[in-house]
Amino acid sequence: MTTLQVNAKDRTYPVVIGNKALPSLGGWLDKSNPTAIFVITDEIIWKLHGEKVKKYLPESAHIVFIPPGEEGKRLDIYSNLMDQAITFGLDRKSVAIAFGGGAVGDVTGFFASTYMRGISFIQVPTTILAHDSAIGGKVAVNHPLAKNSIGSFYPPDGVYYDTIFLQSLPKRERLSGFGEVMKHGWISSPEFLNKIKKQIPSLEALMESDMSELLLEGMVVKKAIVEKDEFESGTRAYLNFGHTLGHAIENVAKYGSISHGEAITIGMTYALLLSELNDSKNPFTIHSYISYLKELGYVGDILLTLPFDSLWNAMKRDKKNQSQKPNFVLLSSIGQPKMQEVSYEKAKAAFHYLCTLWTGKGMMMQ
Repeated sequence: MTTLQVNAKDRTYPVVIGNKALPSLGGWLDKSNPTAIFVITDEIIWKLHGEKVKKYLPESAHIVFIPPGEEGKRLDIYSNLMDQAITFGLDRKSVAIAFGGGAVGDVTGFFASTYMRGISFIQVPTTILAHDSAIGGKVAVNHPLAKNSIGSFYPPDGVYYDTIFLQSLPKRERLSGFGEVMKHGWISSPEFLNKIKKQIPSLEALMESDMSELLLEGMVVKKAIVEKDEFESGTRAYLNFGHTLGHAIENVAKYGSISHGEAITIGMTYALLLSELNDSKNPFTIHSYISYLKELGYVGDILLTLPFDSLWNAMKRDKKNQSQKPNFVLLSSIGQPKMQEVSYEKAKAAFHYLCTLWTGKGMMMQ
């Protein structure tokens, strides 16, 4: 078990990762002695793992269920959480605990940041994907027109990431989370990216590995970035590699039809294509990389159902933009990210090529 200390502007908080991290959650609750405990989760997670965490909670803890995935980040779900918190009698010394994946963490953190102008907030991640989202304090809910467009920066008081939860993850959840692991490799160093490919060469390896070493290294990458730029005024935006198209795919395809990590994985291949178009001196062997992704079980057929103009309009609403052109995170080389605006013509040409690489067919006609 390893503990990282993340230094935010307003607090330093522990990130405990490894087998048997949950007892540290019990220690935090005993030490902090909150007036009330408000656990936000979904029914699937609770049925699978509720007994594991209940032993560290008092009987008075209030368990609230939200829909799984992005459906749990709807505005009406957030409003319902407020209703229940007020009814339950939460006060300024209460704590909200996110028990689940990245979406649960997002909505719980945003709820905690706005209830009575801020209450304590703990992350107990249960997915691979959440190894990324649990660190850094970005919390949000979705607007129907744009993912994560209503949010704030609100660091947790602690992250307790027990890898025992990862053992039961199905294929789709593993593929979703592994996308963010690869993102950390692309933006950090060739050595980390090569280690990822070496340790996870196939779908079988992905399903059997606990990935604890890779997850820890990815968390160290994110920790270093968010400590330098907590409020995303500069280099923290590099963590959005693959997210410009990825978020647009989620939005246009309607949340839930493709997982976040799968959409981001497609978005990263798109960003690599755009990177090559902007600097042909640094080829990224995209053909072999997409072959590797297919070997793991990723598919790109959804691209054929999405009109490019709809994706373009969604990308223009991205938070990173400073004009009417989407602002992408591209790579000068592996481990050397940069921000770059991209024109409609170049973006459309790259998308057409992306569709061909993934599916062998052209993109959907306008």
